[in-house]
Amino acid sequence: MIENGMTYIFIAIAGILLGVFFYGGLYFTTIRGLSAKHPVLWFIGSAFIRTTITLSVLYLIAGSDWKKMVICLIGFVASRPMMMKLTKEFRISGIHNLLKNETE
Repeated sequence: MIENGMTYIFIAIAGILLGVFFYGGLYFTTIRGLSAKHPVLWFIGSAFIRTTITLSVLYLIAGSDWKKMVICLIGFVASRPMMMKLTKEFRISGIHNLLKNETE
């Protein structure tokens, strides 16, 4: 029983990391895409890559077990408020300006 509990904790952590990857990639794409010469390529390419990787890893983690899928998705959704807070701090501290200026 403890092994199952630890497995579910690791799956939830994997879901959180997937969310950090997905939402962090979205933040990075938004900053870089708005100042790019071809923003459509940034936004469409990023959406495709982020979605493909996220769904692939989710499938690898959960397989056909719906409980693992739900736990991983809960971790994924839980990462969104954390990323919103983190990106807000980036905007306040000016880190996003550094990322934006790299493209100019």
